[in-house]
Amino acid sequence: MRFEEVKLDTVIKALAKVVKKNVIIDPEVKDILKKTASIYIQRPVSVNEAFNLILREYGLIAVPVNREIYKITKAGEFELDIRELTEKDVEKLIDFLKRRVSPSAEIVIDKTLKTIYVRDEEKRVKRLEGKLKEYVERIVAERRLGVEERPEAVITRVFYLKTISIEEAKQLLMPHISKKTVLTEAPTFNALVITDEAERIKKYEEVLRNFLVTAPATRKPVTEIFYLRYISPTEFIKMIEPIRSEAGLVLTGGAIRVEKERQREARREEKVTPILKEFNAVMITDYPEVIERIKEQFSEYISEDPPQVKIEARILEVRKEVVRELGINWSALLSNVKVQQSWQGGIGSNLGVGQSGSIIPGLSGTPGGILTFTYSKGALNALNLRLSAFERIGKIKNLAKPTVITINGQEATI
Repeated sequence: MRFEEVKLDTVIKALAKVVKKNVIIDPEVKDILKKTASIYIQRPVSVNEAFNLILREYGLIAVPVNREIYKITKAGEFELDIRELTEKDVEKLIDFLKRRVSPSAEIVIDKTLKTIYVRDEEKRVKRLEGKLKEYVERIVAERRLGVEERPEAVITRVFYLKTISIEEAKQLLMPHISKKTVLTEAPTFNALVITDEAERIKKYEEVLRNFLVTAPATRKPVTEIFYLRYISPTEFIKMIEPIRSEAGLVLTGGAIRVEKERQREARREEKVTPILKEFNAVMITDYPEVIERIKEQFSEYISEDPPQVKIEARILEVRKEVVRELGINWSALLSNVKVQQSWQGGIGSNLGVGQSGSIIPGLSGTPGGILTFTYSKGALNALNLRLSAFERIGKIKNLAKPTVITINGQEATI
């Protein structure tokens, strides 16, 4: 890479185009960008690295405004003596810094010289330097007085989002989170569940204020029905048991309550309505992040809709002689008659070459026509086969064949 006597403005814009960064220029650095630059880079480096090295050489820094745009502005830096701080104090200090610097900031700890170096945009550095010194002095003073800083209370809040995706919200929060922050995505609710110190939770609320459906809510259990496939409710409950929280509650198809032993004792007298019995489903009440984890890990066993069945009716016009041939024992004919796994058969007179097939059980061998059936594995309704046979030879007229689809186990009206 080589630039010779080229305006710094041209160099930066050319490199920004190569690394596909949209940049805006801080008016305060226009004079710096008018300078000419001679740059020779011979060893292999990435364009991103070269871009940042050149900015650094001229006292500049690229700070993200959002995911797509960077601002080229003046860089500031300072160094702080940390010899009086313990390792635990230094961790607190780094945590304090990370919440207040930009994503482009550079923080370097020199354990030999016992110093900490910070480089960021100039305006931010000026604000931060005084606060950081005060913070260090307070830590040292408290330790000398034997006062240990009490750990801040950790709380959990649910941030329900609007006009913004979960990923975009995470990008906005990224400069403010610490290594102790717990972020859990809940795509079903377009929400982020965040566990952190109260101070940071307030900061997150401030950052996301314009994108929240409501104010952040205390994490509360939600209820969802899971329609199952390929598995029984009992088996499914055993599979999700390690994931569920102490607040979790499950109602199965038989309204069986499955919960922690402590909860079972506390709720022993409570009655549960068996509302899921026919659906092969479970109703789960738990925290949003737990519900999402169950959906993600066991998606192959979960159906979005309850199982459905198709019911078919036949409206027929039947001749009197057919009624006699059908017989009187309607209760037997209307039941499902078990038949062998596979068979073939036929009825008819000795018309044609060879013998007719074996008589189908329960059918009369009345001459006058020939019909053949083939059946494979299952239960056969004898009445249905007889009706179909008479329909083929013109003794029954099919007037209508209405159908209805309903949820399995539920009544339906045609």
